[in-house]
Order: sequence, then C-alpha cells, then structure tokens
Amino acid sequence: MNIKWYVGVVHFISVTPSREFKFAKYTPIEDVCEILQKLVPYDDNRKVVKIEYRSPSVDKYGKLVFINRELKNDADIQAMWNTFTSFEEKVSIELDVTISRSVDDIIMMFQHLRGR
Repeated sequence: MNIKWYVGVVHFISVTPSREFKFAKYTPIEDVCEILQKLVPYDDNRKVVKIEYRSPSVDKYGKLVFINRELKNDADIQAMWNTFTSFEEKVSIELDVTISRSVDDIIMMFQHLRGR
C-alpha cells in the first residue's frame, strides 16, 4: 500500500512556537490529536483541547480568505481534506491548536510548590 504523507503546520494558541507535522490523508481525529499532543513542548502536562483548520475559501470578490473550522470528529477531518484538495496548489494545511492544563494538573502543581 502506497501511503501519501502530507506536511502541515500547527500554530499553538500560546507562546509555544509553530511546528511542522506530517500525517496521512484521512487520519482519524484521535490520531491527529495524538500527533499534535506529541508536539507540545517540554512535556508540561498541557493537553490539546481544541483543533481548528484554517479552511480556505473564496469570497464574493474572488479573494482567498481563511475561516477557522473546528475539527471534532472524523467527518470534520473528511471535510478538511475535501476543502484542501480543492485548494492544494494554493495553500498548505494549517491548524490552530489550543492547549491547556486541566484543573487537576494546576491544583497538583500548586500543592507540589507548597510542599517545597
């Protein structure tokens, strides 16, 4: 089986720098989350909580515009690929990812600091 890999760019919504990643077409959303989670630097217990695709579109004046569309399930991934293949020669795959710590992680961090 010949798998075609695509390179994308993920922009973390924080001070974390953007990073390149690669994945195959129609990778399930759970696997996309896992790939992106591995790119979160410093293993600082932050988790990927939201993924958005910068979806290209053409406005009524023929200008290329981008609309963020949240990726929640495999149907959203399918829609992303359908849109991407229409614009493949003009745009790259770009994702915006929100990362956050859970409340439990924050409480544990404060308890750890208090115990010093």
